[in-house]
Amino acid sequence: MFHKLYPNIKIQIINRVTHETVELLKKGKIDLAFGNLPIEDETLEIKNCMTVHDTFVAGNDFKEHQDKNPVFELGAHELLLQLAKINLGVSCVIKEFSEEYIKNGDVFELKQNEPIPERNIGFFYSKNLSLTPAMKEFMKFFKTV
Repeated sequence: MFHKLYPNIKIQIINRVTHETVELLKKGKIDLAFGNLPIEDETLEIKNCMTVHDTFVAGNDFKEHQDKNPVFELGAHELLLQLAKINLGVSCVIKEFSEEYIKNGDVFELKQNEPIPERNIGFFYSKNLSLTPAMKEFMKFFKTV
């Protein structure tokens, strides 16, 4: 939808952990970042987007081998879902972004003895950045999601 309103605005998406995106913002390499909250940094304007819930998922073959331990760890969400789907172990993923895989039966949620605490995801940008009209509209879109 944003791209239809602003077809000449180039958006480049990079995948980094939150503390790396904060560093990129401070160095002026990016204008806007999304990440896990809370972030304590007085140089950043921080806006909460949504509350999310982490969950552990695995492929259907894993039901028979739940005592196995994962061999490696990754941070790319879609890749984590794909690896769980093909039975390469257990993945910790954001439930709200994994519902299609769970609903379709590609993976199943592992039951936890204790619930994993919810957390928040938000966007942030440098307070020193002059926001363009397009950037303001882009941020409004995420406030309504």
